Amino acid sequence: MSQPGSPTARLGPIDLSSAGWFLLIVGIWELLFNRMAAALGWYNTLGTEGFLVGLASSGRLAMNATGIMALCLTCVILPRLAANARFSSLFFRIVLMLTSPLYLPLICVAVFRPVDPWLVFVGYLITTGVAVMLTVLTAVHRIDSSHRRMIIVLGIIQLLAATELVCRFVLSLHPFGILEVLPKKAYLVAEVLYVVLPIFAFFAIRPGRLVEFIKRPHLPALIIALGAAAVAAAAAAQTKNTSVLSLVTYRSLGITLSIPGQVSAYIVSFFFGTLLIGTLILPSKRWSPTTRSRRVGIGLGCIWMAGIQPTHPYQFILMLAGFLYLSRGLLDEILEPIEEQPAMPLSVPPDSGATL
Repeated sequence: MSQPGSPTARLGPIDLSSAGWFLLIVGIWELLFNRMAAALGWYNTLGTEGFLVGLASSGRLAMNATGIMALCLTCVILPRLAANARFSSLFFRIVLMLTSPLYLPLICVAVFRPVDPWLVFVGYLITTGVAVMLTVLTAVHRIDSSHRRMIIVLGIIQLLAATELVCRFVLSLHPFGILEVLPKKAYLVAEVLYVVLPIFAFFAIRPGRLVEFIKRPHLPALIIALGAAAVAAAAAAQTKNTSVLSLVTYRSLGITLSIPGQVSAYIVSFFFGTLLIGTLILPSKRWSPTTRSRRVGIGLGCIWMAGIQPTHPYQFILMLAGFLYLSRGLLDEILEPIEEQPAMPLSVPPDSGATL
């Protein structure tokens, strides 16, 4: 048994770094060898044997594992937030809990077998609404202004993407003339914010001062970020047809490559986003990640891996888990005092001098 105040006593199931590491690693594997590989057509002409068969199987396994792990983490952290009186008023915490039965069973079923597209659509809208609610409930607290702007922008991205999807569906049934441009404009704004945010977030929430970071950078994170950006640049250079590249990025992350600068802007954004996440979750000689920084890093990674407009249940439960992780990380200083304080004794000794 752990003693009150010990590191083990302060860690709950959601705080175990292994859960977050598993989610990030398996999510990255799924992104590369399921979504992107399928969009590239790697698995279209598979035989009964060969390396690609095993790769395709591992990608599908990673897809299911990502959905199941994100679902389990959501079921753990959502009640913990909703049960904390410091997180929000009783009304909003009740709403947060009452909405979960509307989408969690749907996502659980959809991970294992296909469901009706209408149900998936409804589940996506409810999940996005919960993510926006988490954004608002987090932003109203007294947190750093840069952190507040970051999570507000993340919520706006998901809200704009959902608005585009709803408008596109409604306009397909009843065209409204000039309003037909609304979906494209909403998605364009969401995409611009999606590209700019990782750069802003790096300069806003990285550990330490910028001058010190430049002089002595976080080497593990820098190596990973440079490697990832180099791979992305090489892949873009090898793809001569821009339409093919746009199709792959749209099917994997919801990116249409329709903003000025296109590929270069995304590679720069990808570099800073990877560098930020690596800095927040990986140890180095001058920086040891904390529980709070790991939560923020894992949350950002999950949200960015889910993409601008998640199209599959495992993607939008990954997005929701990311918002839950991020909210916990940004509000740790507010939420932890209640959760970590030792339990009060059931009775007071008569000679203690205490009064009621």
